[in-house]
Amino acid sequence: MAGQHTTRIHPSTIVVGTQLVKSRPLTPKGDFSYPRSSREGGEMTRERLEGLPMTVLLDLSRKENLSVDPEISPEELVEELLEAYDEDRRERENLQNLILKIEQTKFESLPPHPASPSFTQEPVLPASYDDNTVNLVLRDPSWALVLWEVRKKDLDTWSQSSSFRGLALRVLEFASPSTECLTFFPIPITESSGSRYLHLPTPGRWYLLELHAQTDHDSKMLSKSRMLLAPPELPDDPKDRPGLTDAQVRLLEVSGSALCETVKEKSEAVALGYPHRIGGWDDTVFQEVVE
Repeated sequence: MAGQHTTRIHPSTIVVGTQLVKSRPLTPKGDFSYPRSSREGGEMTRERLEGLPMTVLLDLSRKENLSVDPEISPEELVEELLEAYDEDRRERENLQNLILKIEQTKFESLPPHPASPSFTQEPVLPASYDDNTVNLVLRDPSWALVLWEVRKKDLDTWSQSSSFRGLALRVLEFASPSTECLTFFPIPITESSGSRYLHLPTPGRWYLLELHAQTDHDSKMLSKSRMLLAPPELPDDPKDRPGLTDAQVRLLEVSGSALCETVKEKSEAVALGYPHRIGGWDDTVFQEVVE
């Protein structure tokens, strides 16, 4: 068999009575295979060794570099082999432990790596940054999210004055970022920090928010947001949308776009001055102050 040793027991001369008789070779049926020794990764047990012929045991002892007495019995030779295999096993374990110790010492000498951030717990954002800020974030072509905050120290100071009328968001509308303000409208707020949705009245216009503190005599701007464009409305007929090539228009025509044109819903006219918004409150108390 490939990778295994085979042996034959050679002929010998034996004495039968008073005559010398030459015996035939003692050959086991088929090739005889040596069992794997402990050095080759196999497990050599007493039962396996005791089932082997003496000639095989002697051959195994030579492989283990054992010096044995020619008159040694099979039982004693089995004990010698078991001790040799056990010694081999201990040497392999000691060598493996030594390698592990060397690797551990090598890595212990390196500087410690910074601990990686743990993502098992979600980060907790502070409820407030205690600053005067206002932000405008587009949600869709018609609605934007407003987030504002007023510094607590400032609000406490204003609240002690009898002329303080509260806080307000001023929504300014522009035709473009470089032009003058076309119109503006106020939105009173009752909380020092919060968020709400704001309806953008005119598609294609630019909007900017200012955070104001109102008094009986004036309005003090605390912060303002970045300008935000309300996307323009697209035409009802898909073929009239800007940026289409002649091939794209033709493709829409042959695809039957005329039969499935979008129906533009007539929205109710928005009252000038105040936008639609989520939530309602009385604005009249702030109107004279702001305007």
